[in-house]
Order: sequence, then structure tokens, then C-alpha cells
Amino acid sequence: MAGSLLELPSAFVERPAVVAVGNFDGVHRGHQALLAEAARMAGELAATPYALTFWPHPAQVLAGKTPTLLTALPRRAELVLEAGMRALLVQRFDRAFAQLSPEAFFERLLVRELGAKGVVVGGDFRFGRDRAGDGATLEALGRAHGVRVFSVRMVEDDAGPVGSRRIRQAIADGDVRTAAALLGRPHAIEGVVERGAQRGRTLGFPTANVATGEVQVPAVGVYAALVSAAPLGPGRKLAVVNVGHRPTLADGRGLTVEAHVLGASTDLYGASMRVEFLERLRGEQRFDGLESLKRAIAADCEAARALAPAEAP
Repeated sequence: MAGSLLELPSAFVERPAVVAVGNFDGVHRGHQALLAEAARMAGELAATPYALTFWPHPAQVLAGKTPTLLTALPRRAELVLEAGMRALLVQRFDRAFAQLSPEAFFERLLVRELGAKGVVVGGDFRFGRDRAGDGATLEALGRAHGVRVFSVRMVEDDAGPVGSRRIRQAIADGDVRTAAALLGRPHAIEGVVERGAQRGRTLGFPTANVATGEVQVPAVGVYAALVSAAPLGPGRKLAVVNVGHRPTLADGRGLTVEAHVLGASTDLYGASMRVEFLERLRGEQRFDGLESLKRAIAADCEAARALAPAEAP
């Protein structure tokens, strides 16, 4: 079952296992350090490494709050595989599960269900009813059950710990460069290309209107980005992406994400597109006419080309 996203309970977990436990939204640099330790420990213990997460987000169940996501669940599965895990295991989080004591969480889920020989968590990990379990609890349970436990120190930069909250704020501010530095890769959204008003085509800059889903969209503005979609062929293509309300055209369509793929004329309707944000070029503006808008878009394209990595045409 390599390459899978598995919902627990699962008969496909290869035992013994080393289990990295966390939310893993974003699979950012801090998460990557945790997964690297799990992979290292698995090699040392001749075990199979897995990442374990919870769905829906515990805050949604316990507090009725649904945080914006940095990555959808299928994308998290891809990223943990790239980090060396065998699969992303998904434990359904509901009120019954939330009532498990720390001891039951460890014994039933990690030891009995998954056959954990090693467990890796972040330094701020809490578990069990009322978040009563902490690192010391985990270590004591590990000793009692013969399970190696390791708590990974938080990754920090000059501004402090690397965490999902900081990344969400950077994206909300349109600071996708900082978000990329914290994630270890550009922040991305994925969606199906929908048919729009086709005004970009009449301007000479056809756009792909990407449906927004559950993943956080950056602040309104114009961005240099890399996009990928099956009709575009292999690799990532350079694009200028407008996130906003199209004030010059005043078409009342609400917030849209529109990607103009440089040098591409392929029909993308119905295709799934990934948009990776590289840099915010400017804020959203209202222009005094279509000619002014066209000149601004042309300038945006030149600015994007100046930022393009070597792999983009």
C-alpha cells in the first residue's frame, strides 16, 4: 500500500511501525524535521515509518472552529511520502475519540492498532482527553510498553518557531515569499479550471479561472506563480495570477483566482491545476480603462519572467 492515504483502523499497516504523530497541515519545515527523525528511527529499528494525522481538525470538533488549511488531506499524503513515510494514516477525530485518556490513546491506537515500536512527536505535542498528555506522559507510557519515544525540538528561524499559524498569517498578508521559506516550498492551491467570462482572452491575456477550495488563498493582488496541469505537459509553467475582484471589469463575480500561463494557448477547461505562488507583484488596482489594464498585465508578465526559476520556460 505504498503511496496510500489510509483511514484507520487499517489492516495494511506493516508492523513493527514507527509513527510520527501530528496535524501536519502544510508539512512545513518543522514537520519535515519530525518526519526525518521518524525515517531515521525506522531504519534503526528495522520498522516501517508512517505519519499519523487526525481528521477533521480537532479544533473543528472541540470548538466549532474550522481553521483555514495550508494543504488538503490528499496533498499532505503526497508530501509525507516525499519525506520518506510509507503512508499517511488518518484517524477520524470525533467527540468519542477526544474522550480517550492519554493511556488509552497510547495503548489502543499506537501500540495495539498500529504496532508502534517507535513514536515521534513535536515538542509541544498534547494528547488525550482535555489535552492531559504531554511529553513526560508519552515517555512514561513508552517505557511501560517498550516503545521508543522521541520529541523533536521546534524548528526556529530569526523570527521564532516555524509553525502553521505564522504561515497562515504570511499568506493572509500576501507575503508568499516568507510562507515559502517556512514551508520549504511555495504555497499552493489546486482546483478545476472553470469557464469564466473570457474577458482576458479579448484583452490578449487568456486566463484559467481556478476554482478555490478549502486551502487558504493569498491576499488579493497579482502574483508570479508556477502552474501545472495535464494539458500543459510535464513540468511547471510560469504564470501571472490575479487573486481578487476584478475592479476594472466590475463583473460582480466575487473573489476569483485567474492564471495567465505565459506562452500557453492550450484549452484548460475542466483540467485540475496546481498554482504555486512565488512572489506578490502588486496589489489589486482599478484602472481607468482596458488599455491601462492591458499595459499593467504586460508589465506583470515581464516582472514574472524576471523572477522565474530556471525550470520554467
